Amino acid sequence: MMQFLFLSFKDQISFKVLNLDKMFSSFQHVFSTLGLVNMAASMAVTCRSSALRLNLLKKGINSRCFATTSSSNNVSDVKQAGETEAEYPPVLDTSFKATKDRETQQWHKLIQSLPTVQEKQLELNMSRYYGHWACQLSPHDVHYNHAEFIQFATRTNVVEAWPNVYSTLDDEVNKFLPVLKKKVEDILLLELCHRPKVDRVESRQQKETSDNIIWAINHALVSLLSDQADHIADSQSDLSPRLEAFWWLSDVPADSRQRHVRSFRRHIPEEERNDPVSRPVQFVGQPALLVRGRLPLPTLAGEGDPVGHQPPPLEMDSREPRTRQCAYKFRHGTNIPGVWPEDGRQFGLVNWLTREHLVRHATKYGQHAAADRPDALRAQACLSGFASCLSQACGVGFSPLTELTYPLTTQTVITDGRTWTFSAFQLNTTGALLTPAEHGAPGNTCWVLPEMKLYQSVTEKGVEGLNEEVLKRLLQLYLLPTGDRDGIDLRPYLDPERSLADAVEDDWLRNKYLQTYFHIMSCRPRSRLKDEVYMWEKIYKVQFQTRPMEARKRFFELNKYPDMRRLDDFYPGYIPRALRQNFVPARFKAASKHEKNVFHEMGRLRGHRNTDPKFLQELQELESWRDEKDK
Repeated sequence: MMQFLFLSFKDQISFKVLNLDKMFSSFQHVFSTLGLVNMAASMAVTCRSSALRLNLLKKGINSRCFATTSSSNNVSDVKQAGETEAEYPPVLDTSFKATKDRETQQWHKLIQSLPTVQEKQLELNMSRYYGHWACQLSPHDVHYNHAEFIQFATRTNVVEAWPNVYSTLDDEVNKFLPVLKKKVEDILLLELCHRPKVDRVESRQQKETSDNIIWAINHALVSLLSDQADHIADSQSDLSPRLEAFWWLSDVPADSRQRHVRSFRRHIPEEERNDPVSRPVQFVGQPALLVRGRLPLPTLAGEGDPVGHQPPPLEMDSREPRTRQCAYKFRHGTNIPGVWPEDGRQFGLVNWLTREHLVRHATKYGQHAAADRPDALRAQACLSGFASCLSQACGVGFSPLTELTYPLTTQTVITDGRTWTFSAFQLNTTGALLTPAEHGAPGNTCWVLPEMKLYQSVTEKGVEGLNEEVLKRLLQLYLLPTGDRDGIDLRPYLDPERSLADAVEDDWLRNKYLQTYFHIMSCRPRSRLKDEVYMWEKIYKVQFQTRPMEARKRFFELNKYPDMRRLDDFYPGYIPRALRQNFVPARFKAASKHEKNVFHEMGRLRGHRNTDPKFLQELQELESWRDEKDK
């Protein structure tokens, strides 16, 4: 055997030909002795054919040349007949990682193909009944040295300058500046000198004063510019709206639990067990005021504008949100731009934020807080602008897993009444969130200006040292016109002729589906809370098997994990014993599947469940149950 391994390739073929000749000759002798002449003849042909093939292979001739003249003529006849050659499907990579990537891409295409916003948002949460284990971010909970992580989490380039597009509004700004200056002086005198103060915590008192000044200045700007700017006259201002955004952040290191689970999976190679993962991220904010309109703002980045650069990629350990004091909890993914999808004014114009969190920031970090305050404001502006644009994108048919077809823009003002910070954000892509940071994919852009003081002091005599530069920036934000994008559909992934009411004609089914959607968006807890492993069970049943004779009834003993329960999984309702002695009426079977049929019928309307016999049987039971109910 060892000698055969050291033979050359041609010598091995010669050795095989010799052995084949001997083997087939012996078989031919046996068949002839037994009287099987036909079998012996076929064996002789096989022997000669195999030997000939190996000899030709030894000489370097391809074995595919064994086509006879008649077969070659037949092939030429087929080609002359005009028939095309056979097309074979592509050869796919069957590894575990490649298979999961294909399934993920199919899921992304499914979300993109859904025709309504409600269906897209429910599909994002379909895989988790109790919500995603998501990192929680807030604009009013900015930690020390948090700006670099926020830029990494939003894939944003920060530019400490102002876009050139605002310079075209100087003539209109100078026209309205004197009138606005008089109104702002009256507002400051009223809020800071004549309104009675209440003894409260410093941050809460600052929050109340900031809100009053923001609301009054916004009212003055809207009343002043409504006659000249149509987009301001048609806008709507919301006080303390819900601003929430949900996305997946890639290139985050795997924790110890994930690495431990991967070590027991044989289909994962050892070199891939420490690969980074994607983490769900949930932003929850509540701006003091939000101005929104029917059309989006124009693109801010133009020729000649300074282009910011993204900081060097963070070290792998620094990308974990827990190292930045960010908490995790189970929560459904919500994308809410301050309004429901049915509203016509989906595009945000100006976000007003307060600065009372800097009071807690100074108390927490002491002497280091003053040096970190510019980074804290930059992180707040970047995070709020990204969340506002992403929620707007989801409101017009995009999603965190669907790439944008045009950039979205918003403007942000951060103030406590005296100190002001202006910023503008442009969302260029959502695909960069799903790619590693080292790939250098084009990211988003945030323009931030340094802090500016509105006034020096306010007394009974008047306002001293009023800064007109702040008022000019405010006028620029409100005068920037909105409009359609030339040749671009603003809602390319939504069906313009189909709303949720048109998609579901049945009133009960539509109301049930909307009830589920609003319950997911409200993030209220389930009536039956998620099962958990108690501490004594973790000690005596999981870590140490000290109760082997006890009946296995708990979910972790039956290999059922509530974290993996899907949203369309529905447990049948309880049927009394008196009704299940002989049989169970069909109406109880259908009623127990009602909630699940809500998602199934929506899938049938999308064309994914038309051929499922089990699903069609459930629909038939549901129709019979409805007919009996109507009687």
